[in-house]
Amino acid sequence: LRVMMESKALLLATLCLLAACLAVSGANDTDRPNRRYKRKYGMCPPKFTSISNECYYISPNKLNWLDAYFECKDHNSKLAEPMMYEDKVLRRTLQKMGLREDLWIGGNYNWKLKKWQWGHNGREIEYQSFSQMVPRSSQDLTFHCALLKADIKFRWSAAACTDKMNYICQHRMPLVSEMGRSLVYEKWNKTYPNERANEKLVYIVSEGNNRTQR
Repeated sequence: LRVMMESKALLLATLCLLAACLAVSGANDTDRPNRRYKRKYGMCPPKFTSISNECYYISPNKLNWLDAYFECKDHNSKLAEPMMYEDKVLRRTLQKMGLREDLWIGGNYNWKLKKWQWGHNGREIEYQSFSQMVPRSSQDLTFHCALLKADIKFRWSAAACTDKMNYICQHRMPLVSEMGRSLVYEKWNKTYPNERANEKLVYIVSEGNNRTQR
């Protein structure tokens, strides 16, 4: 009889402990927001490579700055405008690639206003990564454009805009759904007929009002 009572007591204690665990688990599930995953596509145009959240195209040929500007524009992009974090990531990537060519980017010197500006929209360049080797005299910079200089780890430098160099185009990488992906292909097909984009799959995790990217 005593053994039976001890067994019942042990069983009752086990059931109580299990009920308590389930209650705590239920409370945690209630507090945890619903987690949802959305599949998105990060897309770069054909021949463009994704670096961080941007798409870049490095030309195999040399052009003067103005011709390079229009060549990028013809491909729905612009001469690269690397800013802060993107500039550091881009320079590090170019070094890892072992690239040895200087590259035109989108800056040019406005000698009348004595300031650097972006050719794409005429805005003053607020972030600058120029090497100390760049002349400080506005007279020396007349008709000069910005470039990434290979032999100084792709820091910014300047050269006469008429010089012929390789160049780097930039295109913002859109993050789109499956439906948006089809629309992007439809748009890009006018410029890149029957060519595949460079894509990467991205999962957006939603927890309540918070979103994270994976």
